[in-house]
Order: sequence, then structure tokens, then C-alpha cells
Amino acid sequence: MQDMIKEIVDMDEKTRELDAQTQQEKIKIKEDIAIQKKKVYDDYIEKARIRIKKNDAIAQEKAEKQLKESRAEHEKLLKKLQDDFEQNCDVWVKQIIENVLN
Repeated sequence: MQDMIKEIVDMDEKTRELDAQTQQEKIKIKEDIAIQKKKVYDDYIEKARIRIKKNDAIAQEKAEKQLKESRAEHEKLLKKLQDDFEQNCDVWVKQIIENVLN
């Protein structure tokens, strides 16, 4: 009988030890999961930042190209207007005067 009680007490101690180990492992696993979750999140955010910088650079280049093209077109139109003015200034002034006097 004494042996059975000792055996039951030993089994209870082993069960408590196993339970304590299981709880420790559970805590460790939760900590590992939290660390991995943060690492995945941080990696994702870093990749997103890199992608944003790359997209910003591409957008900036595109905007600068469009601005350059627009300026070239405006300069072309301005030159045409200046050439038209130089060629037709006297005629236009004469026509305006005639229209005002008539």
C-alpha cells in the first residue's frame, strides 16, 4: 500500500513537472511567435518603404520629363508667336489703325 501511495505521489510530481515544462514551452512559443510576427511586419514595412521610394523616383522622373516636354512645346509656340509678330507687326498695326479710323 505504501508503495502505491509513493508511486501515486511520484506520478503526481512527474505530472506537475511535465505541466510546468509544458507551460514554459507554451510561453517560449508565444514569445517566438511574437518575435517572428514583428520581424515579418518590419520586413514588410521596409519592403513597402523601398517600393515607395522607387515609385517616387519613377514618378519624379516622369514628371520632370513631362515638364521638359511642356517647356519645349511652350518655347516652340512662343517662338512662333514672336516670329509671327515680327513678320506681321506693321500689317497688324496698319489694319488696327484703318479699323479705328473707319
